[in-house]
Amino acid sequence: LKPHETGLIKSRTQTEYYSEDKDLENEIWKDIKDFDGYKISNYGRIISYKRGKPIFLKPVLTNGYLKVTLSKNGVAHNFLMHHLVYITFMEDTIDFSIYCIDHKDNDALNN
Repeated sequence: LKPHETGLIKSRTQTEYYSEDKDLENEIWKDIKDFDGYKISNYGRIISYKRGKPIFLKPVLTNGYLKVTLSKNGVAHNFLMHHLVYITFMEDTIDFSIYCIDHKDNDALNN
């Protein structure tokens, strides 16, 4: 199955992406593997439940890609958002130092 055939590629506006009170069409949420208290959607939005109330994490733009920091046992871990989406929804682990994710729509912010 090719990544562009998974249904994970979605178009979105900046307002939709960061809006906490807006449900996005066909948005699916899954737990992030090995990081209790975090969920990620097929749109690449992340919610933290670590402090009781759900909080949307706002990614940081780094070298043209969105990056987010998750904590585990008090240690911060940085991830590229598109890697987290792939790992969570494809339920696969790959070596990102060898393989890359192709943003077929040429939008590196479309996770």
